[in-house]
Amino acid sequence: MKNKDLFASYEAAWSCYENVIIPNFGATHLPWGFGRWLWLDSVEPDDNSAIVREWTAMRDAGILTNAGLKKLAHFEKEDAR
Repeated sequence: MKNKDLFASYEAAWSCYENVIIPNFGATHLPWGFGRWLWLDSVEPDDNSAIVREWTAMRDAGILTNAGLKKLAHFEKEDAR
């Protein structure tokens, strides 16, 4: 299932991206980042590795800012412990 399939409306998806994904993961504010995120496979929040998988997918899609890349590196380090 893609992220786009999780939302009843385009506005709800934008709200999630702006209020959850950007501040928590460090994704870009630019519209193309939102568009790429919509088409990523959704990740079930089962454990900490799910967060790393989601961050990694966003990194691979090229939508993380430098801050997001630093957050990912820090979380990977913490998750490895």
